Amino acid sequence: MRTTKFKASEIGPIPVEWEVKRLGEIASLITKGTTPTSVGCAFTDYGINFIKAESITESGAFLVSLFAHIDEQTNAFLSRSVLKEGDYLFSIAGVLGRVALVPETLLPANTNQALAIIRLDEQVKICRIFLFFALKSEYIQVQIQEENVAAAQANLSLQEIGKLCVALPPLAEQYDIAEALSDADAWIESLDNLIEKKKLVKQGAMQALLSGKTRLPGFSGEWTREAIGDEFDFLRTNTLARACLGDNGSIADVHYGDVLVRYGNILDFSTETPPFIEGRFESRSIGDFLRDGDLVMADTAEDEMVGKAVEIQNLGNRRAVAGLHTVACRPKHPFAPRWLGHFVNSPAFHNQLLPLISGTKVSLISKENLKTVFVLRPPLAEQAAIAEVLSDMDAELAALSREKAKAEQIKQGMMQELLTGKTRLVKKGE
Repeated sequence: MRTTKFKASEIGPIPVEWEVKRLGEIASLITKGTTPTSVGCAFTDYGINFIKAESITESGAFLVSLFAHIDEQTNAFLSRSVLKEGDYLFSIAGVLGRVALVPETLLPANTNQALAIIRLDEQVKICRIFLFFALKSEYIQVQIQEENVAAAQANLSLQEIGKLCVALPPLAEQYDIAEALSDADAWIESLDNLIEKKKLVKQGAMQALLSGKTRLPGFSGEWTREAIGDEFDFLRTNTLARACLGDNGSIADVHYGDVLVRYGNILDFSTETPPFIEGRFESRSIGDFLRDGDLVMADTAEDEMVGKAVEIQNLGNRRAVAGLHTVACRPKHPFAPRWLGHFVNSPAFHNQLLPLISGTKVSLISKENLKTVFVLRPPLAEQAAIAEVLSDMDAELAALSREKAKAEQIKQGMMQELLTGKTRLVKKGE
């Protein structure tokens, strides 16, 4: 069993056989790029990759679709920031401390002034993957915050980058730690891939089942088309801003922002807790109380997500209302639970909304236009069967999302322990 003795360092206690180095001591180059348009050059539709800070994810992956491009002449003119395989990109403006390791597959490439380029001294023996994780560590973020605490804007100078300290174990241990954290990344990536695959399967199922193109075994009855304006009653909503909502209260508020990004097709009050209207605002006109089976739709969004809706379920004795920028409606005749929630978020419904959306900077759908849109009504038993299939898919996706969140939490804990030597990896026989 390995016993670790610690010593004090610039980043806190570390094992006695570890050392602390500043990036300026181990790098042969720390520089940054330039935006081509600022020096009279232009972007092109294709050509050499030009990597921007927003094209690097929190995990260190590259969003290639967000790359810009430059021609060879511009790349030569911006020679200082021509990237090499193994360079580290480190965001120094806006969101600080995003890190990526440049692979050979992205070359030739260049970058702008929001990213620092850190190129290691070839004489320094360091595991590059270990240093990638070290640059993403909590102790690096602490140093960034200390450097940036008095700044009016979030930014770091190249001098400040050179002063950042990293803890370096012996080379063999660097490789062991890098392997362990890479395995954790691979686990998370496999869950990501599985989630995306399941989402595509569900999307295909929604397109087939909710349009009637594919019927579940045993069902053959006719489906009817019903205009929302004829078959639904519209409910009163409120205009309370997010600042009027809190974690405690007696009346829940279904806010359009949550409909767009937080809830799925069904808002199940047995598993979700929407924000509450703060008591001092309950005396205002807060709208009609919702019931199970009601629809709450976001009538405003920054893109074509306008029209995203939820079906209310499992309210029990809870009280809830529809909030800011929503349209709420109640079917005049029964639907199977969860059918409407899935249908109004399907292409069969949303494609009807697209020609009715107005606005430029903000997309809007009016109540009057919404009245002209139709919903499909299969026989009640078929509604229930389809809703069950899709809800099972939702449950599977939710379980995978929870597993991914747990994996990310475990990896974060591993980084905090392994990158400071608080926990040491043990080889067989030790």
